[in-house]
Amino acid sequence: MATFTVESSDEDGLAATYNSAASGGDQFANDGRIVLHIKNTNASARTVTVTAQNTSVPKRGFGNLTKSNASVSVPATTGERFLGPFPVDAFNDASGNCQITYTAETGVTVAVIKINDSIG
Repeated sequence: MATFTVESSDEDGLAATYNSAASGGDQFANDGRIVLHIKNTNASARTVTVTAQNTSVPKRGFGNLTKSNASVSVPATTGERFLGPFPVDAFNDASGNCQITYTAETGVTVAVIKINDSIG
């Protein structure tokens, strides 16, 4: 497992760094403004999942609400997908990280991008 470095994107642009997926999964520090850009060069589609840590929240008038994992299927060979952002209360573990898993890691690379708000 690797801890991926978060890179910032703003109006000046970003040449993102892509990290190879690890068989045991990976993680990244999350502030709620992170998106993943996932590429797959393998001949088979891959599913990438960010695990929800807080999956049940009581809400008055509704009862317990369930939060699902965030997941996307990345098509084979030249597939690309974005996933996120990830609300911190739902997705962060006790260390402030999000956990990523893959159906298989071969051919999968991930860029971890923070979307900056240059207005405020």
